[in-house]
Amino acid sequence: MKHKSRYFWILAIVLVLHACKDNTNAKILAQVYDYKLYASDIPHIYPANCSANDSALCLQNYINNWVNTMVVLQKAEKNLNEKQKDFTNQLQEYKNSLTIHAYEDLLIRQMQSEPISEKELQDYYEAHKDNFLLKSNIVKVLYVKVDKNSPQLPKFKQALFGSYNEKVFFDLCGKYAVNYFVDDVWLQFDDLLKEIPIQTYNYEVFLKNNRQITVSDDLYTYFALIKDFKIKESVSPFSFEKEKIKNILLMQKKIKLIQTMNVDLRKTAETEGKIKIYATPVKPVQ
Repeated sequence: MKHKSRYFWILAIVLVLHACKDNTNAKILAQVYDYKLYASDIPHIYPANCSANDSALCLQNYINNWVNTMVVLQKAEKNLNEKQKDFTNQLQEYKNSLTIHAYEDLLIRQMQSEPISEKELQDYYEAHKDNFLLKSNIVKVLYVKVDKNSPQLPKFKQALFGSYNEKVFFDLCGKYAVNYFVDDVWLQFDDLLKEIPIQTYNYEVFLKNNRQITVSDDLYTYFALIKDFKIKESVSPFSFEKEKIKNILLMQKKIKLIQTMNVDLRKTAETEGKIKIYATPVKPVQ
Protein backbone atom coordinates (compact mmCIF):
# COMPACT_ATOMS: atom_id res chain seq x y z
CA MET A 1 0.00 0.00 0.00
CA LYS A 2 2.88 2.37 0.74
CA HIS A 3 4.35 1.82 -2.73
CA LYS A 4 0.97 2.48 -4.32
CA SER A 5 0.50 5.64 -2.29
CA ARG A 6 3.95 6.92 -3.24
CA TYR A 7 3.31 6.13 -6.90
CA PHE A 8 0.12 8.15 -7.05
CA TRP A 9 1.65 11.12 -5.23
CA ILE A 10 4.51 11.21 -7.74
CA LEU A 11 2.02 10.80 -10.57
CA ALA A 12 -0.12 13.68 -9.30
CA ILE A 13 2.88 15.99 -8.91
CA VAL A 14 4.19 15.19 -12.37
CA LEU A 15 0.81 15.82 -13.97
CA VAL A 16 0.42 19.14 -12.15
CA LEU A 17 3.85 20.30 -13.24
CA HIS A 18 3.21 19.15 -16.77
CA ALA A 19 -0.09 21.02 -16.84
CA CYS A 20 1.45 24.36 -15.82
CA LYS A 21 0.78 26.95 -18.52
CA ASP A 22 3.53 29.09 -19.93
CA ASN A 23 3.47 32.53 -18.32
CA THR A 24 5.77 34.99 -20.04
CA ASN A 25 5.51 37.42 -17.14
CA ALA A 26 6.64 34.89 -14.51
CA LYS A 27 10.22 34.23 -13.51
CA ILE A 28 11.56 30.99 -14.98
CA LEU A 29 13.90 29.06 -12.68
CA ALA A 30 14.69 26.15 -14.99
CA GLN A 31 13.68 24.60 -18.31
CA VAL A 32 13.87 21.04 -19.58
CA TYR A 33 12.76 20.62 -23.18
CA ASP A 34 9.33 22.33 -23.23
CA TYR A 35 8.81 22.08 -19.46
CA LYS A 36 9.38 25.25 -17.45
CA LEU A 37 9.68 25.67 -13.70
CA TYR A 38 8.49 29.06 -12.47
CA ALA A 39 9.19 30.72 -9.15
CA SER A 40 5.45 30.55 -8.41
CA ASP A 41 5.58 26.74 -8.74
CA ILE A 42 8.02 26.40 -5.84
CA PRO A 43 6.31 25.14 -2.65
CA HIS A 44 7.29 26.24 0.85
CA ILE A 45 10.48 24.17 1.03
CA TYR A 46 12.54 26.15 3.52
CA PRO A 47 12.84 24.98 7.13
CA ALA A 48 12.04 27.49 9.86
CA ASN A 49 14.88 29.85 10.80
CA CYS A 50 17.17 28.54 8.07
CA SER A 51 20.09 30.67 6.95
CA ALA A 52 20.53 32.24 3.52
CA ASN A 53 23.02 29.51 2.60
CA ASP A 54 20.62 26.79 3.70
CA SER A 55 17.77 28.39 1.73
CA ALA A 56 19.91 28.50 -1.40
CA LEU A 57 20.82 24.84 -0.91
CA CYS A 58 17.16 23.84 -0.47
CA LEU A 59 16.22 25.66 -3.66
CA GLN A 60 19.12 24.13 -5.57
CA ASN A 61 18.16 20.63 -4.45
CA TYR A 62 14.52 21.21 -5.39
CA ILE A 63 15.45 22.44 -8.88
CA ASN A 64 17.84 19.53 -9.43
CA ASN A 65 15.14 17.04 -8.42
CA TRP A 66 12.67 18.77 -10.74
CA VAL A 67 15.13 18.59 -13.63
CA ASN A 68 15.74 14.88 -12.99
CA THR A 69 11.99 14.25 -12.99
CA MET A 70 11.38 16.23 -16.18
CA VAL A 71 14.07 14.51 -18.24
CA VAL A 72 12.51 11.15 -17.39
CA LEU A 73 9.01 12.54 -18.02
CA GLN A 74 10.03 13.81 -21.46
CA LYS A 75 11.31 10.37 -22.41
CA ALA A 76 8.16 8.69 -21.05
CA GLU A 77 5.90 11.15 -22.91
CA LYS A 78 7.75 10.45 -26.14
CA ASN A 79 7.57 6.68 -25.87
CA LEU A 80 4.06 6.10 -24.46
CA ASN A 81 0.88 6.34 -26.50
CA GLU A 82 -2.10 8.41 -25.34
CA LYS A 83 -3.86 5.42 -23.81
CA GLN A 84 -0.79 4.47 -21.79
CA LYS A 85 -0.55 8.05 -20.52
CA ASP A 86 -4.17 8.31 -19.41
CA PHE A 87 -4.20 8.08 -15.62
CA THR A 88 -7.63 9.61 -15.11
CA ASN A 89 -9.16 6.50 -13.55
CA GLN A 90 -6.21 5.86 -11.24
CA LEU A 91 -6.17 9.45 -9.99
CA GLN A 92 -9.93 9.43 -9.41
CA GLU A 93 -9.69 6.17 -7.46
CA TYR A 94 -6.88 7.59 -5.37
CA LYS A 95 -8.83 10.80 -4.72
CA ASN A 96 -11.85 8.71 -3.66
CA SER A 97 -9.66 6.70 -1.32
CA LEU A 98 -8.17 9.84 0.26
CA THR A 99 -11.61 11.43 0.69
CA ILE A 100 -13.06 8.35 2.39
CA HIS A 101 -9.97 8.01 4.59
CA ALA A 102 -10.25 11.66 5.68
CA TYR A 103 -13.92 11.14 6.61
CA GLU A 104 -13.12 7.96 8.54
CA ASP A 105 -10.39 9.85 10.41
CA LEU A 106 -12.94 12.52 11.34
CA LEU A 107 -15.33 9.89 12.73
CA ILE A 108 -12.51 8.19 14.63
CA ARG A 109 -11.40 11.47 16.24
CA GLN A 110 -14.98 12.10 17.35
CA MET A 111 -15.16 8.58 18.78
CA GLN A 112 -11.90 9.01 20.68
CA SER A 113 -13.36 11.99 22.53
CA GLU A 114 -15.55 9.44 24.34
CA PRO A 115 -13.24 7.83 26.95
CA ILE A 116 -13.14 4.08 27.53
CA SER A 117 -14.43 3.35 31.01
CA GLU A 118 -12.44 1.62 33.72
CA LYS A 119 -15.06 -1.15 33.73
CA GLU A 120 -14.56 -1.81 30.02
CA LEU A 121 -10.82 -2.10 30.55
CA GLN A 122 -11.21 -4.36 33.59
CA ASP A 123 -13.80 -6.58 31.90
CA TYR A 124 -11.56 -7.10 28.87
CA TYR A 125 -8.62 -7.95 31.12
CA GLU A 126 -10.63 -10.50 33.11
CA ALA A 127 -11.93 -12.14 29.94
CA HIS A 128 -8.49 -12.38 28.30
CA LYS A 129 -6.05 -13.01 31.15
CA ASP A 130 -4.41 -15.86 29.27
CA ASN A 131 -3.30 -13.32 26.65
CA PHE A 132 -1.44 -11.25 29.24
CA LEU A 133 1.46 -13.42 30.30
CA LEU A 134 4.64 -11.62 31.27
CA LYS A 135 7.63 -11.98 28.98
CA SER A 136 9.99 -10.71 31.68
CA ASN A 137 10.11 -10.09 35.42
CA ILE A 138 8.55 -6.89 36.72
CA VAL A 139 8.77 -5.11 40.06
CA LYS A 140 7.28 -2.32 42.10
CA VAL A 141 10.22 -0.67 43.82
CA LEU A 142 11.52 2.29 45.74
CA TYR A 143 15.19 2.96 45.18
CA VAL A 144 17.74 5.65 45.82
CA LYS A 145 21.32 6.30 44.70
CA VAL A 146 23.51 8.16 47.19
CA ASP A 147 27.15 9.23 47.30
CA LYS A 148 29.08 6.39 48.93
CA ASN A 149 30.65 8.74 51.47
CA SER A 150 27.46 10.60 52.36
CA PRO A 151 26.87 10.91 56.14
CA GLN A 152 23.16 10.50 55.37
CA LEU A 153 23.44 6.80 54.46
CA PRO A 154 22.14 5.53 57.84
CA LYS A 155 19.14 7.87 57.61
CA PHE A 156 18.29 6.62 54.11
CA LYS A 157 18.52 3.03 55.25
CA GLN A 158 16.35 3.64 58.30
CA ALA A 159 13.75 5.63 56.38
CA LEU A 160 13.46 2.94 53.70
CA PHE A 161 14.01 -0.31 55.56
CA GLY A 162 12.87 0.61 59.07
CA SER A 163 9.27 1.57 59.56
CA TYR A 164 9.03 3.18 56.12
CA ASN A 165 8.41 6.88 56.47
CA GLU A 166 7.40 8.37 53.13
CA LYS A 167 7.76 11.99 54.19
CA VAL A 168 11.23 11.50 55.69
CA PHE A 169 12.37 9.43 52.69
CA PHE A 170 11.11 11.99 50.15
CA ASP A 171 12.77 14.80 52.08
CA LEU A 172 16.11 12.96 52.16
CA CYS A 173 15.90 12.15 48.44
CA GLY A 174 15.18 15.75 47.55
CA LYS A 175 18.18 17.01 49.51
CA TYR A 176 20.87 14.33 49.22
CA ALA A 177 20.08 11.69 46.57
CA VAL A 178 21.97 11.52 43.26
CA ASN A 179 18.99 9.69 41.75
CA TYR A 180 15.84 8.04 43.08
CA PHE A 181 12.56 6.42 42.03
CA VAL A 182 9.40 6.55 44.13
CA ASP A 183 6.50 6.09 41.69
CA ASP A 184 3.99 3.35 42.45
CA VAL A 185 4.18 1.71 39.02
CA TRP A 186 5.45 -1.56 37.60
CA LEU A 187 8.94 -1.57 36.12
CA GLN A 188 10.83 -4.12 34.09
CA PHE A 189 13.34 -5.71 36.44
CA ASP A 190 15.90 -5.39 33.65
CA ASP A 191 15.42 -1.60 33.77
CA LEU A 192 16.10 -1.61 37.51
CA LEU A 193 19.31 -3.55 36.88
CA LYS A 194 20.47 -0.71 34.63
CA GLU A 195 20.24 1.63 37.62
CA ILE A 196 21.45 -0.65 40.41
CA PRO A 197 24.49 -2.97 40.00
CA ILE A 198 22.81 -6.13 41.32
CA GLN A 199 24.84 -9.26 40.65
CA THR A 200 22.78 -12.44 40.24
CA TYR A 201 22.45 -15.30 37.78
CA ASN A 202 18.89 -16.24 38.72
CA TYR A 203 16.59 -13.25 38.80
CA GLU A 204 13.52 -15.20 39.86
CA VAL A 205 15.26 -16.71 42.90
CA PHE A 206 16.76 -13.33 43.75
CA LEU A 207 13.36 -11.62 43.73
CA LYS A 208 11.79 -14.32 45.88
CA ASN A 209 14.49 -13.99 48.51
CA ASN A 210 15.42 -10.30 48.52
CA ARG A 211 13.06 -7.47 49.40
CA GLN A 212 15.61 -5.09 50.95
CA ILE A 213 18.66 -4.49 48.74
CA THR A 214 21.85 -2.62 49.57
CA VAL A 215 24.74 -2.62 47.09
CA SER A 216 27.71 -0.34 46.48
CA ASP A 217 30.24 0.37 43.76
CA ASP A 218 33.30 2.63 43.76
CA LEU A 219 31.26 5.85 43.94
CA TYR A 220 27.74 5.17 45.14
CA THR A 221 25.56 3.19 47.51
CA TYR A 222 22.18 1.98 46.30
CA PHE A 223 19.16 1.14 48.45
CA ALA A 224 16.10 -0.58 46.96
CA LEU A 225 12.89 -1.82 48.56
CA ILE A 226 11.04 -4.37 46.43
CA LYS A 227 7.38 -3.71 47.26
CA ASP A 228 6.01 -6.36 44.88
CA PHE A 229 7.13 -8.49 41.95
CA LYS A 230 5.80 -10.77 39.24
CA ILE A 231 7.80 -13.53 37.60
CA LYS A 232 7.88 -13.94 33.83
CA GLU A 233 5.29 -16.32 32.35
CA SER A 234 2.88 -15.43 35.16
CA VAL A 235 -0.28 -13.39 34.53
CA SER A 236 0.59 -9.75 34.07
CA PRO A 237 -1.14 -7.33 36.49
CA PHE A 238 -4.00 -5.22 35.17
CA SER A 239 -2.26 -1.89 35.81
CA PHE A 240 0.75 -3.03 33.74
CA GLU A 241 -1.48 -3.93 30.77
CA LYS A 242 -3.99 -1.10 31.06
CA GLU A 243 -2.61 1.07 28.25
CA LYS A 244 -2.25 -1.93 25.96
CA ILE A 245 -5.88 -2.93 26.61
CA LYS A 246 -7.02 0.62 25.93
CA ASN A 247 -5.32 0.53 22.52
CA ILE A 248 -6.89 -2.85 21.74
CA LEU A 249 -10.38 -1.59 22.60
CA LEU A 250 -9.85 1.59 20.59
CA MET A 251 -8.85 -0.44 17.56
CA GLN A 252 -11.89 -2.69 17.97
CA LYS A 253 -14.15 0.35 18.21
CA LYS A 254 -12.56 1.88 15.10
CA ILE A 255 -13.20 -1.28 13.08
CA LYS A 256 -16.76 -1.58 14.36
CA LEU A 257 -17.41 2.11 13.70
CA ILE A 258 -16.29 1.87 10.07
CA GLN A 259 -18.21 -1.37 9.48
CA THR A 260 -21.41 0.06 11.02
CA MET A 261 -21.06 3.27 9.01
CA ASN A 262 -20.73 1.33 5.76
CA VAL A 263 -23.82 -0.80 6.50
CA ASP A 264 -25.93 2.17 7.66
CA LEU A 265 -25.03 4.33 4.67
CA ARG A 266 -25.85 1.48 2.27
CA LYS A 267 -29.23 0.92 3.94
CA THR A 268 -30.05 4.64 3.87
CA ALA A 269 -29.16 4.94 0.20
CA GLU A 270 -31.26 1.86 -0.66
CA THR A 271 -34.24 3.15 1.36
CA GLU A 272 -34.08 6.50 -0.44
CA GLY A 273 -33.84 4.80 -3.81
CA LYS A 274 -30.42 6.27 -4.48
CA ILE A 275 -28.85 2.98 -5.58
CA LYS A 276 -29.54 1.61 -9.06
CA ILE A 277 -27.60 -1.35 -10.40
CA TYR A 278 -28.03 -1.83 -14.13
CA ALA A 279 -25.64 -4.71 -14.72
CA THR A 280 -27.33 -7.99 -15.55
CA PRO A 281 -26.30 -10.76 -13.14
CA VAL A 282 -24.41 -13.59 -14.79
CA LYS A 283 -26.16 -16.93 -14.38
CA PRO A 284 -23.94 -19.64 -12.92
CA VAL A 285 -22.91 -22.42 -15.26
CA GLN A 286 -24.97 -25.56 -14.63
